[in-house]
Amino acid sequence: MGTIQLNKKILVTILITIFIAIQCWFVFLTMKYPFTGISLKQNDLNEWTITKVNIKSIHSPQSLKVGDVVLQVNFQDVQEHHTVQKRNRLEQFEYLTVSRDGTIFEVKSDQISSFAIYGIIPLIYGLISYLQGILLIIKAPQLKSAKILALIFATSGLTFVAVSASLRMDIIGRSVMMSCVMIIPVLFLHFLFILFKEKTEIHQTPTTILNYLYFVVLLTSISQILGFFNTPSRIAFYSFITNFTMIFFLIGLIINFIYLLYSYRKYHKEQSYTSTLIKTIWFCLFVTSAPFSLLSFVPDLLFGKELINSFYTVLFFFFFPSTFAYLILSKQMLDIDVVIRRVLYTFFFSIIPSIIIVIFISIIFEIKITTQYFIIVSSFTLITLFLSLFSIKYFLLKLENTIFPHRSGYKKSLDHILEKLASITNFRDLKEEILTDIVNLFKVHGGGIVLKYKDKTETIHTGKIDVNEVEKLLDSTLLIEEYPDYSLFQINLHQEYTSYLILTKKKNNSKLGLEETQWMNLIISYMKVSLENIYFIRKYAFELQEKERFHISIDLHDSTLQDLLLLRRKISILVEKSTSLKVEQEIKNIINYVDMINVGLRQNFFELNPYLIKETGLIKAIEQLVDQEKAMNTFNIKFTTKHANIIENINLEVKQHVFRIIQELINNTKKHAEASNVSMEIKGLHQVLYLKYEDDGVGFNSNHLKYKISELKGMGLEQIRYRVNDLGGEIKVDSSEGNGVRYIFIIPSHIFVYKNLSKIHNI
Repeated sequence: MGTIQLNKKILVTILITIFIAIQCWFVFLTMKYPFTGISLKQNDLNEWTITKVNIKSIHSPQSLKVGDVVLQVNFQDVQEHHTVQKRNRLEQFEYLTVSRDGTIFEVKSDQISSFAIYGIIPLIYGLISYLQGILLIIKAPQLKSAKILALIFATSGLTFVAVSASLRMDIIGRSVMMSCVMIIPVLFLHFLFILFKEKTEIHQTPTTILNYLYFVVLLTSISQILGFFNTPSRIAFYSFITNFTMIFFLIGLIINFIYLLYSYRKYHKEQSYTSTLIKTIWFCLFVTSAPFSLLSFVPDLLFGKELINSFYTVLFFFFFPSTFAYLILSKQMLDIDVVIRRVLYTFFFSIIPSIIIVIFISIIFEIKITTQYFIIVSSFTLITLFLSLFSIKYFLLKLENTIFPHRSGYKKSLDHILEKLASITNFRDLKEEILTDIVNLFKVHGGGIVLKYKDKTETIHTGKIDVNEVEKLLDSTLLIEEYPDYSLFQINLHQEYTSYLILTKKKNNSKLGLEETQWMNLIISYMKVSLENIYFIRKYAFELQEKERFHISIDLHDSTLQDLLLLRRKISILVEKSTSLKVEQEIKNIINYVDMINVGLRQNFFELNPYLIKETGLIKAIEQLVDQEKAMNTFNIKFTTKHANIIENINLEVKQHVFRIIQELINNTKKHAEASNVSMEIKGLHQVLYLKYEDDGVGFNSNHLKYKISELKGMGLEQIRYRVNDLGGEIKVDSSEGNGVRYIFIIPSHIFVYKNLSKIHNI
């Protein structure tokens, strides 16, 4: 195995060395000798006359013309020059001795300027092909299709470089070029087979045909060795090989199209990714092959002359391999239809500007517009404009931080906000986690979220913002765009409420700009769902909570409490049967312990399901709660009521909320207040329920402010805030450090939270 690996490395090294050496030889010929395109023919006097010349210019008093007689090449007889012997062509010379109308003059090769399309341009084409192949190997080495595509680029690059040497009548360059041209359609077909196996459900491909096609290419390449020998039939042999190469190339393309057509007919009814891929390949291959096949190869075969020089039409060759190289490298193969549509739209949008640019340049520089000039310049302009437009998205992404310096920060902040929004379930978190981040992100003085109901307005805010002014603005008839000092965004338009997010001016005293407004609208689109969730939780949470507590209390009563009673009876029987005073006393202790558990469970049962509210009323339920708390806590509780008849006539759900509020207040006192005395007063007044709760504990600094519902937080008040808000009530808090706290609740007694708990089942 080690020997095989070593031999493989040696073989690869040899092939790479030969490849590089051939490239160097082709480049050397291209740079040393200009392309002249001179064709010679012997006249009746056995003189070698010029029948064709393709030179841009000659920096000498005399130029070369058709009809000139070439006397010597490099100071030797013309027929001794190797390019004349092969095809009656004159290339790779340094000196010419020429006669015209009896005048003899010399022409040096370094005085001749050839057209760039026969020199440097093919080398550039080759370099582009090599770079794309190398990029594929580096970026996608694991894909076999990428390796075949890289081989197509390498073969194409070798073809372009060999063309320059072939034009200069180099036998190696011509042989390499012919072999590469023949193998390209075979590689296309090989690429299709591999690509379909990797990306589609087509796993059975006619790979046997590849073996035959590769064999024909190999046989033709070997036969070109005959070109190295000076035989009488060498010119005819060159013509045959040229024609055979073009015919084989066209047949190879036809085989590709036939295979694609067959595959499409088999899978087009499924409307799947496979059919889309086949259509895309068919289109790309047509765009790639049609120009130089129909405008260059076929006319040359039929009429001996190309309609358009193949050096121009070959530019379209890059379309197919470059498109799929882009798809593979950008990992967008599954979005091929989207990418191709983008390519087509970009291409068509580039056509009219390209034509306008060509006409404009011609008018400005007074250039005569010929058909060839128009096709060449407009094609070059079209390709340049197309590549520029198509790649602008890539460069914008790469230079985004430079062009849009704030966008990166906005993206990170947006991701951070979205992550928080997923877990927010209440307004306090919405303010502290989201609203604060938004204010900091856009560098404004303050911001708020306003929920505007039919009969009230609820606001949470942070920073410096005048809440009263904001609420007045919302009550006015101003349009959103007309708010002078605020940026207003509507979040939700709900049947029961409308919500807004309002931001003040920025700290530099300007309103949000266009880009900032767009980012804000994106944040708003995500906030809609979060705000709906919070509203849903607020609306139904307590109802669901009461229902769940009811089920738990019933389970405790029907199972655990009954089991404890049964256990107590069985233990009591043991006392009667016991003959030992010591054992009897221990059993009685166990019975006492079971009774304690029973009392605790009954208290929990009452807290979970204050059934007395329904059976005897809210006042009795509170009194029992107070009695239980007195027995279990160190502080004293005083409870008074007034107008009990009004209290007991209010809705049952309102009573349940009031009872839970009192529970929360007592629990809060137990946990935080360190109080000695607690007093509660509940009064039924005209259309309102009045509840006052006081303790003489540690208190806190409220600055004697009237707290809005949305501003209460911490110290166990979250649940109270939600309940009072749902009842449409109001809370007043008065406290100072060391002087206890006083809560006053004013709740409309006519509010009916829900008429029937059975609504839960419909949620």
